Amino acid sequence: MQGYGLYSQEAEEATVGALFLEDGLIKDCTLRPEHFYLARLRRLMSLILQLDAKGKPVDVISIVEEAGQHNLESIGGIGYITELAGSVPTVANFTFYQDTVLEYYQKRKAVEIAGRIQEHAQNGDIACTLRDGIHDLMEIEDHVGDDDLGEVIPALVELYGEAEKDLGEMTGIPSGFRNLDRLTGGFQESDWALSVRGRVSEKQPLR
Repeated sequence: MQGYGLYSQEAEEATVGALFLEDGLIKDCTLRPEHFYLARLRRLMSLILQLDAKGKPVDVISIVEEAGQHNLESIGGIGYITELAGSVPTVANFTFYQDTVLEYYQKRKAVEIAGRIQEHAQNGDIACTLRDGIHDLMEIEDHVGDDDLGEVIPALVELYGEAEKDLGEMTGIPSGFRNLDRLTGGFQESDWALSVRGRVSEKQPLR
């Protein structure tokens, strides 16, 4: 399982639990259902967003009505929802909870990208494969630290070893990394534009 170990059940449950504690907190939440690893919490987050869009309160009764009796089991049942709603004593740490959830989501995305690079490198053009992978990695670059990409680095190093071929004269801007420049031909105009846009625009979490 690709996401095995790359999630925090405690952080995900604390994030959703906090949304029951303070009315309107959902409006300050930057997370979306896809950011959660656990299926029942993805469904709960979807229901909470639906309630907010309809102007309804986020509480156990509203969740049960919005889900319908036939769907309660898919979100853990009334017992789980009630326990979740009472599990967080304060919303003071809400930002920390949601940042943790987002960080793990980004780690899963990084591992997913690395896996896709490895898979496509078997049969596709290595230069195109790596350029596409770099584009994908640049989308999450501003949201994670170097240490968080530790799962990706070994995959890229392995690809460097498998891609011993000369791509010819460099056509783009040197990155400062000889192996990377040799494989990609340097950052192309589209890479540079994407990087600049990502740094001057307001940072938003991955959707």
